[in-house]
Amino acid sequence: MVNVGQNNGHIGAYDKQIIKSRWGMMATNLVILTLAVSVVGASPGSNHEKGAVGASSTLSSAVPSGKGTGKSAQSAGGKTVARDEKTGKKSLASSAVPDGLKMPTTTTQARYAYLKDLSTQCVLLDKGSDDSMAPSSMTKIVTVYLMLQALAQKSLDWSDLIYVSKNAATRPGSRMFIKPEESIRVLDLLKGIVVTSGNDACTAMAEHLGGSEEGFAELMNGLALNLGMTNSHFTNASGLPDEGHYSTCKDLAIIAERTITDFPKEYAQFYKLTSFKFNGVQQPNRNDLLKGGFADGMKTGMTDAGKYGIVATAVRPGHPPRRLLLVLNGVASSSLRAAEARRLLNWGFQRFESLVVPKGRCMATLTLWKEGSVNLVTDSDLAITLPKGTLRRAKIVARYHQPLTPPVKKGQKLGELVIHMDDLAPMVMPLVAESDVSAPGLWGTLKGIFSGRAPAA
Repeated sequence: MVNVGQNNGHIGAYDKQIIKSRWGMMATNLVILTLAVSVVGASPGSNHEKGAVGASSTLSSAVPSGKGTGKSAQSAGGKTVARDEKTGKKSLASSAVPDGLKMPTTTTQARYAYLKDLSTQCVLLDKGSDDSMAPSSMTKIVTVYLMLQALAQKSLDWSDLIYVSKNAATRPGSRMFIKPEESIRVLDLLKGIVVTSGNDACTAMAEHLGGSEEGFAELMNGLALNLGMTNSHFTNASGLPDEGHYSTCKDLAIIAERTITDFPKEYAQFYKLTSFKFNGVQQPNRNDLLKGGFADGMKTGMTDAGKYGIVATAVRPGHPPRRLLLVLNGVASSSLRAAEARRLLNWGFQRFESLVVPKGRCMATLTLWKEGSVNLVTDSDLAITLPKGTLRRAKIVARYHQPLTPPVKKGQKLGELVIHMDDLAPMVMPLVAESDVSAPGLWGTLKGIFSGRAPAA
């Protein structure tokens, strides 16, 4: 990922050099990242705004700003199509990919697959992500979210002791090996759910928070509705097979992403654990991707109905770091699940790259006529996922006119950021004033006159 970062009021942090315009006036900084990036100030009194707009599209409408947009991109035959998840209509606002850019594609042996770049909200792979499926033990990330939510709301404490009923202790399937009528700390139950996939631990917690497992299922469905998991319905806390218990890859990706963003500390602490010992029984985490730090989460699942599945997420260093989220289901074996998940995550990291410019990033400093200056900043987030190598051929140009006559209002459009990539139509992002600048007094006016500066037309 390339992050257009801030450095002394200008963009970038690599191989900086100063350039001058053909009028001999110092313009601004030219920064070469891993792509060709230039910021060029226009000559005094000239205005390049019209030339920059040209036949371009509006970049701010092509970039999702923040999490939980409720939109995604579907990859089909190398063409990325953005659609609103609620209406199904095409939407430029969610694609995070320039129109006309051919994206890499791949296949998978999984029946269902969904791979998303969380840094840009771009979907890299979509195979049946809205199709109903048995989520198996991947259900447990919903149960854990409700636990973390209760802890955050102080209705639950890490040291609370949870009573274990006979019903909870005798649940079939994977177990934490808790005993009936004993009391277990919340901390241990959480580890038992995340690491050992304990169905017994899930039911014990469900009975405590919901009064019964049926009552807890109502909490799960309420959470799903609030988060936009519109194709899910849960009947139990552990994912045991039931006709009315179903979800989709896309819905599981929603709850996974919200766990990472809403509870980052707890996510980092628990989902990477590779083993847990309780009541004398040491059990490994079934997520083989945790070995060697390849991934840092999240949850596996397996039932006869759903076959083998996994919610996996991994992060790689960058400026800022780049995180991918993968949901797979319907795989034939645990070994194939691990191999396919590892392959698809590697594919996502190796075949794509991202350009990120956060809202409020200073791209240039404009000299004001008479006296003073004002920073030009981006007025929205820019996040683009591109095929690997595209950024080396791209050019980013900040266009503006200077000197500018004050007063200037915060948020006033003073220029634009133009992105050129290959033969695609350029994209344009407005640049605005970072702060208010009042009109100068008499002394400032005299200084401007005698300095020889000319105001912008």
